[in-house]
Amino acid sequence: MRVHSVFWFLLLCCLASCNYRLGCGEAPWVGSTIAVPYVEGDTTGEVTQAIVREIASSGAFQYGQNCGCYTLCATILDRDEENIGFRYELNKNGTPSKTIIPVESRGRYLVEFSLVESCSGCVVLGPIRVAGSVEYDHEFDEGTEQLNELSVGQVSDVEAARDAVPQLVGKVLAQRIVDYLRGAW
Repeated sequence: MRVHSVFWFLLLCCLASCNYRLGCGEAPWVGSTIAVPYVEGDTTGEVTQAIVREIASSGAFQYGQNCGCYTLCATILDRDEENIGFRYELNKNGTPSKTIIPVESRGRYLVEFSLVESCSGCVVLGPIRVAGSVEYDHEFDEGTEQLNELSVGQVSDVEAARDAVPQLVGKVLAQRIVDYLRGAW
């Protein structure tokens, strides 16, 4: 019986020395107000807007426009686009030529974010890197008569498609960031 009691005492001491505490299992920032300054490198403002919208509608946080208990600082580290779908270009008579043109692309962003306690300026979470991407179809030829700005991710003009990427990737990144904030501890 004594050995059993000693074991539990040593286990309790070990856990206490590792700063282990019983708690509710949620991060202290869940339910708090989070301010989101402009995301560094966000030239269109779409990523910043998506993060603000996701925080405000998450139910786990409150959005504070100018101030909050915490501040989410984010930077776009990298953005790229790659062609992932191709087809043969058609000759004037409608027959396939030997030229291959892109008709499907993937836009990808890499973002690093940190959660900072506003009053102390201490980083409480991060820096964390998250990536997001969207795939979209487009017509290679500019000037098609069927210009469709956005229809369930299908766009016909390559420039219109590229213009839609920041908003769509912003939504993906915002969901990943808010999910991370909810689950981090």
